[in-house]
Amino acid sequence: MHQLLNYIRSTSLKNRIFFGLSIFCPIAFISKYIFSDNPTLIFCTAILAIIPLAAFSTEATESVAQYCGNFFGGFLNSGLGNIAELIFTIVALRKGLINVVKASILGAVTSNVCVGVGLALFFGGLRFKEQTFGEKLAGINAASLTCLTIVILCPSALKISLGSHVMSTTIMRRFSYVSAIILFVLDEIIDRG
Repeated sequence: MHQLLNYIRSTSLKNRIFFGLSIFCPIAFISKYIFSDNPTLIFCTAILAIIPLAAFSTEATESVAQYCGNFFGGFLNSGLGNIAELIFTIVALRKGLINVVKASILGAVTSNVCVGVGLALFFGGLRFKEQTFGEKLAGINAASLTCLTIVILCPSALKISLGSHVMSTTIMRRFSYVSAIILFVLDEIIDRG
């Protein structure tokens, strides 16, 4: 126990905050039984518990990836980097919460593409008067954002313009398959190019 306390004291402020938040892991588990009549409190404790777990899993994945080489390390980072989102999606799918899964995917895309870049530019601007970026990478990000926006907005736009009676589940499913294939191909082209 003494070694753990010394490690916590010697680590960064960010990690100390994560260690402090880790107390919510058992609290979130217990709150399901103690506060069963208050789902808001259960949700809040679960959110606070996920923060350190996601941070520790990301740190562990990056540590393992350093020893595995570029290819396998990149595979680990991309596969396990969003493990909290993956677990959430699997649980929601098993419970039949398709709209929740769609909203979480939309939120992940929005946060990764827009909020992440926006925060990086904002905080970079606070530190540096002038920022530079690669034109190729900016073009790739803009093209990716455009494709994602089209794929996310098209089903809703088609349903509104044609009416829900025309847009059957089969048509929506076909559109989803085609758009998934197009996004996969574009992602491969961007990664290789």
